[in-house]
Amino acid sequence: MLIVNQHAVPIAVDVVNAFAAAGKKVTLFTGYVETGGKPLHPSVRLVSSVTYRRGSTFSRLFTWLAFSAHY
Repeated sequence: MLIVNQHAVPIAVDVVNAFAAAGKKVTLFTGYVETGGKPLHPSVRLVSSVTYRRGSTFSRLFTWLAFSAHY
């Protein structure tokens, strides 16, 4: 199962971990993982990409497009 999330916040990490704990083979494609105290399940395969930058409108658009192109 492939889960795509450019900036994985703690609720996204919980969802990924729930699928992994249920025995699913999970790959997380992300630019940044914000764990908030809970690390990713050891069986989750992590594929890193462009981190989302919230600075200007241009940087938001550029990093989103770069992430989308990498996907």
